[in-house]
Amino acid sequence: MGGNEVIRVDVRVVAATNRELEQMSAEGKFRADLYDRLNVLPLVLPPLRARREDIPQLARHFLQITASANDRPGMSITEQAMTALSAHSFPGNVRELRNVIERLVILTPDDTIDADDVRTCLGGGAAPVGALFRPGVPFRVLAEEAERAILEQALAHHGGQMAASARALGLERSHLYKKCKALGLRRGESESDDDG
Repeated sequence: MGGNEVIRVDVRVVAATNRELEQMSAEGKFRADLYDRLNVLPLVLPPLRARREDIPQLARHFLQITASANDRPGMSITEQAMTALSAHSFPGNVRELRNVIERLVILTPDDTIDADDVRTCLGGGAAPVGALFRPGVPFRVLAEEAERAILEQALAHHGGQMAASARALGLERSHLYKKCKALGLRRGESESDDDG
């Protein structure tokens, strides 16, 4: 910029966002040429709430690291505590989980983290089962959780069959596939592609 000679550089750009850049580019809200330059190797990572099965493994990993860093090598976490962690929506994703584990390591007086410790750490007031609103959780997250629960229940009711679930929900099957993929839901084991 502003010079009169070409200076060659060799760089790699790693960029992350929670925005829909492709849509924003189409709407003129993000420079299309910049999007094209950044979009060489896109990696779409589902949010932690869409892959809750990863929470125990990540929690144990972070527990090991933070317990060692805080000179508490004998710390452990109960299965009930892990269940309480897995029920949390984690709007802050993996970073929030790591911070929660570090907080638990520092603040838990015993060497064992239990479910009460987790509930206290997460703000004490766990919402009643089935409650839709939770203070401090954005609408977008609450809506995704509700949608995910509806789809999970429909798929369970129809034995994992996508076509039957789509019919029951009044959706096109392709739309149900897209929603399930976006929310990190696995296809039912008993499902076949021609289950109509």
